[in-house]
Amino acid sequence: MHSTETPEQAIVRLYDIEGYSPWAIRQAIKCGDKRVNYVIVYFEKNHQVLPPKKRGRPPKYTVEVLTDITSMTLQNRIVSANDISLHFEKKNISLSATSINRYRNDLLHFDFRAPKVKQFLSQEQIDFRKTFSYSMLASNIDRALIIFSDESRFCFCNDGYWRWIRKNDRTDNVYDYKHKYTDGIMVYGAIGIGYKSKLVICDRSENSVEYLRLIKESKMLEDLNPVYGEGNFIFMQDGAPAHKSHLTTLFLKKRCSFIKCWPPDSPDMNPIEHLWGAIKRILKKERNLDKNGFIQKVQEIWNTFSQESIDDLVRSFTNRLKLVIINDGKSISDELRRGIKTIPDIQIPSDIKLLQEDQIIEKCDPDVDDLTIELKTKNPFTPQEDMLLTSLVLNFGNKWTKISKHFPNRTPVTLRNRWQLLRK
Repeated sequence: MHSTETPEQAIVRLYDIEGYSPWAIRQAIKCGDKRVNYVIVYFEKNHQVLPPKKRGRPPKYTVEVLTDITSMTLQNRIVSANDISLHFEKKNISLSATSINRYRNDLLHFDFRAPKVKQFLSQEQIDFRKTFSYSMLASNIDRALIIFSDESRFCFCNDGYWRWIRKNDRTDNVYDYKHKYTDGIMVYGAIGIGYKSKLVICDRSENSVEYLRLIKESKMLEDLNPVYGEGNFIFMQDGAPAHKSHLTTLFLKKRCSFIKCWPPDSPDMNPIEHLWGAIKRILKKERNLDKNGFIQKVQEIWNTFSQESIDDLVRSFTNRLKLVIINDGKSISDELRRGIKTIPDIQIPSDIKLLQEDQIIEKCDPDVDDLTIELKTKNPFTPQEDMLLTSLVLNFGNKWTKISKHFPNRTPVTLRNRWQLLRK
């Protein structure tokens, strides 16, 4: 059979021109006897080749349609099938979103996918994650009293993970070029059993003073006292410099107990990260929101989280600790995506060097003198102080302790942070 021939044309050629018998035709083109006989009978009766049988509804795609779909997808890797369908409607072509995605997958060989994200951990961080997890499970610390806090950034633009990508596709718009500082908002919140804080918007870069402002503005600690008792809870925060500063330590120690050695680069261990991820997934569906509308939408989504679901999420912390141990200290992101089920108790080896409770938790001490906080948080830098700071840095360089002697009620760290802001 020639490459350009249909099976029906081949049967007629072999029978009429080359004189093959039906049996010989079946052997030559590997075709069933019923089909060969039917084509021969049709030819004898009508003196023409039997037309191929049409199967199903003819496809709506044409070269033009496929070209348009390909072009729109290559120009915008996240373009939806609905948007493409609207494009064809303007051309009086009725094409459903289902058909468009089928063409993209089956004919054009596009695949809509996203990379899996897993934090990088050094061996030192992995070892500490295991030590921390073992120590928390072995301690008498009441994990039901832990309040999990965190900040998260929400970008106005699409965060770009999902893309329509073809095999061996290497064009620039396949990739998402991320900038460290994209347009968006920073939010701060906290959750615990029986508690969900207000969501606070942070527009400024975070230092100790700004961080304390967030805590105060959310009235977090005041709202927690009626739920848990005066200072009778354990505040969790990650190891960001603003969280571990002298001012923050003084502020928290006077008002509550807090975790002082949270493992670095461990968002997978913090239950509140689940809520941030849920908010970002919902925001992907929103379009054309200005900044105020974006903030309002984030607040609305945060308010929809039920306290019951939050309580279950907070209780998952124990299982997260166990998963870290089972995973030998490595990331548990994949396990979290699949969902956490009940995990049996972990046997703690006798040769593991555990952290003591006072190494994990800083106990509340209401008698702590936090006058320094009031001095720093209520006295913003004046223009005269900025001029003096600039002059001293030019004379002494980065000798902050020496420079701080010229500033009453200003710590070296505060002066360094102020200088970094001035340089921007």
